Amino acid sequence: METAKANGINVHDYIWHILSEVPEYKTDEDFDRLLPWNVDNDSLMRMRNTRDSGKPDPTRAEPYVFRGVR
Repeated sequence: METAKANGINVHDYIWHILSEVPEYKTDEDFDRLLPWNVDNDSLMRMRNTRDSGKPDPTRAEPYVFRGVR
């Protein structure tokens, strides 16, 4: 986390990025791409915008239905 801060990366966004990318990674080179100095800030911003766009609607009267969740 301190390395992410030292590289000017928002720690919350960095953790979110790591947790979303790690299931697809298999090789050492893949994991090297997760190091803070290799993370692209533009991709972090796109991820943040996507994540923040899913906020609940406070005026919604019906419950949300999550499909595919067990």
